[in-house]
Amino acid sequence: MNTTKFAARVLSLLSLLIVVNVIAVSGEECDGVTGVTVYTECNYQGSGVCFPKTGNYSRSVMESSPYNVPQDTIKSVKVPACNSVRLWEHGRRNQQTNPNRPFDGKSIVLEEDTDLCTTETYWSTEISGLNVMNNPKTCSGVQGDPHFKTWNGELYDFHGVCDLVLLKNSEFENGLGMYMHIRTKRMRMWSYVSNAAIQIGKDSFEVMGGGEHKFWRNGVLGRKERLQNEGNEMIQISTLSGYPVYVDQVSDKSIQFVINLHREEKIEIGTWNSFVRINFDNTNSNHFEGSEGLMGSFPSGVKLARDKFTVMEGLDIFGQEWQVSQSEPKLFHNIEGPQYPTQCGIPSSSEMRRRLSKTSLSVETAKRACNDVHTDIIEMCVFDVLATSSVLTAGAY
Repeated sequence: MNTTKFAARVLSLLSLLIVVNVIAVSGEECDGVTGVTVYTECNYQGSGVCFPKTGNYSRSVMESSPYNVPQDTIKSVKVPACNSVRLWEHGRRNQQTNPNRPFDGKSIVLEEDTDLCTTETYWSTEISGLNVMNNPKTCSGVQGDPHFKTWNGELYDFHGVCDLVLLKNSEFENGLGMYMHIRTKRMRMWSYVSNAAIQIGKDSFEVMGGGEHKFWRNGVLGRKERLQNEGNEMIQISTLSGYPVYVDQVSDKSIQFVINLHREEKIEIGTWNSFVRINFDNTNSNHFEGSEGLMGSFPSGVKLARDKFTVMEGLDIFGQEWQVSQSEPKLFHNIEGPQYPTQCGIPSSSEMRRRLSKTSLSVETAKRACNDVHTDIIEMCVFDVLATSSVLTAGAY
């Protein structure tokens, strides 16, 4: 993506205050958030063609408009964190004589950018079809200013200042229950996640951003000396209804707590200065089926109201819908900021645009600061660097 196109997209993001998934057309790359881009040459060179939606693409579909991918020309593939793709070789069964089995033969699943010309993943056969799939393993959570990522990887912003329900699942572990709330605070003309709290069963755990690295278990402030880890290894500091909680003090400005649910399935709560971020890794339906909240319904990510039926269109309306209500558990150690029925305070778009217009940094400077950030969230990073007028904000990513 050239500099002009990148700058135009970031400026559009600043104006709308949301991240918009742009569906690419034939001959263009995907937007880096969702969709798979295939290239006609090795090392992501040549013509890039976007397959923007999940689903099956047969050989005949791939060769027709708007994709127009000729036979045997896919040499490299870019796969964002929120997708995976299965490539199928031309099997023994002909697609025309076996219409019910268009995908046959050997296949390979890619979960990251892959150059098919390398010896490790060398692909020597024609591709008879591809299947673009959602990959919820690393596609959900919240971070920054604050930017939300639904279970299917869709990105959006909600700048409301209040206590919010990130996740609610009363059926977790056959009725044990899991609830996760976040607290947002105002910073100049925008907001950020300052606290995160999770409850599993009867046990709760809260993390607050800031240099003091404060945390609470069941409302009791944790001892700071327990955060010291020798040998740069994560240490266990607590449990939540039997699930171990580990900590890693990354630096003076950053700390990370990990709640291990099962093998690689985990919830990460990290801080950088005052910012708090939350990531859900390798989630599966055994634990998260039936989840609702600001990440949408699992695993589709559909933004449902509390009635579990109504699809919410406006982001501010959706955010307000998931303000912590009076009937829900109070997970934070104190009461602070707007509490239901007082609605979340939302900075106006005009105020935020006026503040952003006064930033002392250029888009190019912000882009360089976010150079090491994963491609699917680089625009969020650039937005936050510009909003705070500080390249150091990239450290939150």
